Amino acid sequence: MINERIKQARLLSGRTQSEVVAKLGEYGIKLTKAGLSKYERGGSVPSPRILLKLANVLSVKTNYFLEDPTIKIQWLAYRKHVSLGKKKQEQIQAFATEVLNGQLWLQEKLYPNDIPSFPKREKVKTFNAAENAAAKLRTHWKLGDTPIESLTGIIEDRGGVVITYPYDNKNFQGLSGWANKKYPVAIVCGQAPADRCRLSLAHELGHLMMDNNEVN
Repeated sequence: MINERIKQARLLSGRTQSEVVAKLGEYGIKLTKAGLSKYERGGSVPSPRILLKLANVLSVKTNYFLEDPTIKIQWLAYRKHVSLGKKKQEQIQAFATEVLNGQLWLQEKLYPNDIPSFPKREKVKTFNAAENAAAKLRTHWKLGDTPIESLTGIIEDRGGVVITYPYDNKNFQGLSGWANKKYPVAIVCGQAPADRCRLSLAHELGHLMMDNNEVN
């Protein structure tokens, strides 16, 4: 849908609706914030002239708006500093969504019958329950008690998706979710030290495998 792609491109650019409207004004396009919001909600469709200028402002090709999004993501949890604002969070989610659109399209074309080998997510309320869930995951993946050389490799080999956010942001460490209710996804900050990235990835794997919402 065009409306979803307009919003996705805006979030990916890191711009607010007001900033986009102001930039369009520099191109001679008179559009209000309410008008842009209406486009993003699907209340109306912009003219080809406005779409062309939106493409310029948001640094995408015009056919970007005509591509149907292939995934829906249920985000679970952020590993972040409290100062990571909503605008930056939305930009990180948009970046991950864009990467996933391409990656999962290829995955389903090349391996249409593959199913991620992840056990069912279970509720945990205590430390012991979390330890048991971790042990069950090791058993499910036949890892034994030996150290894991590459956590990224293990997750990807089992059908999960690991995305590295390439931009420097000290307030962001990790994010996890489920794409199309099927593919587990973990995003980590690629600018962090290797040991910090590994810790964040393990943390996100924990969110994917354990529901601790009922922990007081």
